[in-house]
This record gives sequence, structure tokens and C-alpha cells, in this order.
Amino acid sequence: MLHKVKSTYGEIAAFFPELGGKISSSAHKKQILLGMAKKENPRPSQKTKIGRALSEYTKPSSVMYDAKFHKKMKKFRPDWFLTQSEVADQKKKQLIEMAKNGKNRPSYDKTRLGQALSNYTRKSSHVYDPVFHKTIRKIAPHWF
Repeated sequence: MLHKVKSTYGEIAAFFPELGGKISSSAHKKQILLGMAKKENPRPSQKTKIGRALSEYTKPSSVMYDAKFHKKMKKFRPDWFLTQSEVADQKKKQLIEMAKNGKNRPSYDKTRLGQALSNYTRKSSHVYDPVFHKTIRKIAPHWF
């Protein structure tokens, strides 16, 4: 019988006083995510339950989408909502600044930035950028 009930958690909880003070699972996850955002933690991975929940609450095509929550999260952590090309552009700018400032080439084995550099400058890479490759080689030929 209960599987046919089409009510929200709050409506059902009204019939059970012992649930009165408890929050729903989604509300709890949203609190956790807001806490992570405020503490400047990294964005949770899609491989985790909390990371998948973040996507569901902030993806407009999701049935669990929450516009108010999405707006609040973007306020605290806009970097969690950048596109892949925006992230790539940021990394390229960072690499160019490092090269201009005479910093050492980031290590491929030890840093994500070093891996990104390799990907953007390796012709066989699916994210190869010939303009960036030419620019970075001109600024820091010793990196290559």
C-alpha cells in the first residue's frame, strides 16, 4: 500500500510524530554539500554518493533539480560548475604564467598541471592545442 503513496517525505512524516524532528535524506545531503562548499573543500567526485547527489540537485534536466540550492551552491563555489573548456583555459593561463615567471616545468608524474601540459602539447592527444603549444614553446623552450 505504501508503495502507491505519491506524497513527499514531509507529508508522510506529518503522520508519524517520531519523524517530526528528522530531516529528509536529500536535505541532509544538501547540508553536507553546503558545508563542503563553505569550507572550500574540493568538489566531490561523481564516483561518490554525495558527488552524484550534487549533480542531481544542480542539473536542470534532473527530476531532483533544486534551483534554489543550485543558485546557493554557485554562490559559494562557482568553480564547481565550470565547463571542461573553462577549466582547460584556466590551466593554460596558469602554465603560461609559470613559464613567463621562470618557474620549473610541472612534473608529469607528480602534478595534474604537468599532465595537462603534456596533453595540450602532445600532437596525439585528443585535447592537443596547437596555438597553446606554439605559445608555451616560445616562452619556455627549456621545458621541452
